[in-house]
Amino acid sequence: MEAELRTLRQELDYIRCRALAIQETAAIRVEVAAIRAEAAKLQEAAKKTAAKPTAAPAPAPVAKAAAPVAKPEPVKPSSPKTEPAKSPKMEAAKPALPVYSNTAAAAAAPAKSASPPATAAGQTYSLEHVRSKPKELDVSNLEAYLSDADFQVVFKKTRAEFYKLPGWKQTQMKREAKLF
Repeated sequence: MEAELRTLRQELDYIRCRALAIQETAAIRVEVAAIRAEAAKLQEAAKKTAAKPTAAPAPAPVAKAAAPVAKPEPVKPSSPKTEPAKSPKMEAAKPALPVYSNTAAAAAAPAKSASPPATAAGQTYSLEHVRSKPKELDVSNLEAYLSDADFQVVFKKTRAEFYKLPGWKQTQMKREAKLF
């Protein structure tokens, strides 16, 4: 009986570890997709700036007066390309990456921002209060509610250093600090 219980516990631990690995993999995939989308936007912007014609140098002055030349009319494209209308949701700031219970939710989630999330009126709480996960706090960003001193003690980094880390590393550190 005790051996079966030990085996079941080991299997449960293994399943938990696999679930965490899948969660982190999904978070990394979301970050990679966001990076690729940003790279595509930058490439598109570079193409647009490269495609703009540059002004030709002015001709050298001519001693004789030349007959006036009619200016050609600008050519209008026959089918103008229009940008699709963006919904207000698309234009809103990207929220921080939440904790996922399955990979389907993780694939549809936005990427984690590199800046710290805003807390309500800049309020800070004690480490014990934050770890208790009260309803008024955003549980996916509990670290944001810590005072600077508690943050330094828990993560052994400043906020700026912490938020420069990749999302998976932030998640790992929050797990170790029991802020997840």
